[in-house]
Amino acid sequence: NPDVILDRTQLGSITEVLINDERAWGAAPRLLDVDGRDQQYVRRLPTIGRVVADRVPPARPLFRRAHRRYWYEDLRRDADSYVEQPAAACLVLRRDRVGSVLFDPAYPLFFNDTDLARRLLRHGPCRYVGSVSVTHLGGESLSRLDDQPWIRQEYDRSYLRYCRRNLRGWLLVAPIFTVRRILYGLMKVVGR
Repeated sequence: NPDVILDRTQLGSITEVLINDERAWGAAPRLLDVDGRDQQYVRRLPTIGRVVADRVPPARPLFRRAHRRYWYEDLRRDADSYVEQPAAACLVLRRDRVGSVLFDPAYPLFFNDTDLARRLLRHGPCRYVGSVSVTHLGGESLSRLDDQPWIRQEYDRSYLRYCRRNLRGWLLVAPIFTVRRILYGLMKVVGR
């Protein structure tokens, strides 16, 4: 992404890890914000339980394990390991494993990285290179739009599209997105 700051040495180190690990389809560094704090962008792929915990905060106690596992809370941020879904903000890929489509145009803003990770997982794991840190201004432009209902609606539309395409039992979570869409509409009417 254009909001990642890295130099040739960092890029070379990430690439070298990928070259030396034939199993991996990609490699992603540790992302830090401008203050040097870790950004929580490394996740596991969504499951029905993780979707419920993510989209319905009051349900998180019931799905505590699914939610904690979604965000790799057990991952040592400064160590190299394997992950299901790296941040696409800075990602080195093996071109021969990507195929003819990098990002699916059905996901114009959100979940294109999740879709990519799911497609590439059949080729093996992705390497998380915690030994290399890069600065990610991460979401700065989106954070300015966070109070805009359309951004939340687009996120949920893409999330539901991903669930429909990839999760058995997606109909179980579809009502969650319907309720959220209604709430966004009410917020728009009320002016929030």
